[in-house]
Amino acid sequence: MIAPHTIKVALILPTVPVYSVPLFSYLSQADDVEITCFYSRGGKRGAKSVGNNLPVPNVMVPALYQPFSGVPLYQCVLKSVITGKFDAVICCQSLGNLAQLILWMLSPILKYKFLWWGMGFDEYRLESPESEPKGLLNTIAVRIKDFMWRRSDALLVYSEQGKRYSLKRNINPHKIFVLNNTLDVEQMRRQAQTIQQVDIQETRKKIGLSENSFAFLFLGRLYKQKEVPFLIKA
Repeated sequence: MIAPHTIKVALILPTVPVYSVPLFSYLSQADDVEITCFYSRGGKRGAKSVGNNLPVPNVMVPALYQPFSGVPLYQCVLKSVITGKFDAVICCQSLGNLAQLILWMLSPILKYKFLWWGMGFDEYRLESPESEPKGLLNTIAVRIKDFMWRRSDALLVYSEQGKRYSLKRNINPHKIFVLNNTLDVEQMRRQAQTIQQVDIQETRKKIGLSENSFAFLFLGRLYKQKEVPFLIKA
């Protein structure tokens, strides 16, 4: 039973990766917010969803995907959101998902708050938040995104870098909130305490490293901005 003061939020995601589960566990403890997560299964080349293992209400919706990809072109979520009487809708910042664009356009009519969640800048069309888009099509896409961000109720960004870009694009600073996007560091620390030196040496041997060689581990996606080639060269 939802309390009268509870804020109902619809969160639309392309997929729900396993590393998002701790976030949903945290959100499920809020007394004044109920989040319903709408997600899709993911494509053959995309990350698979953990799906109904979430500790919050969740619904898997059919989706039309880009060819050979896990990126939805359209998610069948409109009816559920429109009839669900949500107070707020949160979507990933993407121009490629038609359902999200429609929900953004409907927000003034249906009187729900609309929030974008993501990098805060177009990581596919900008080399960095400080750079300018190259080419006419990229420039148009970035300008459209900036326009939509400015005319939304809030922008949830992964980092201070995303916030600086948003401010540079004349987005109201009171609408920008930094939600650091990171791994579950506490869990990693707990696991690290269980690792013995013999485990490290066995792993070194298994992957072909000599006993005293220097090694580093990179954990993340290969975005250009992370400068992994520079790390390897260094």
